[in-house]
Amino acid sequence: MDFPQLNPADRATVTAAVRSVLEDEDFFGTEFVGNPFADSDEAGEA
Repeated sequence: MDFPQLNPADRATVTAAVRSVLEDEDFFGTEFVGNPFADSDEAGEA
């Protein structure tokens, strides 16, 4: 949103690169919350 001059393909490339860096640096910390996208049965909760 800060760079409206980027076309959608370039914006997707930048977004993917930033996400990759954040995931590599464990920014999202999913080890503490488990998998928020898993069904409750998959997460081990009954």
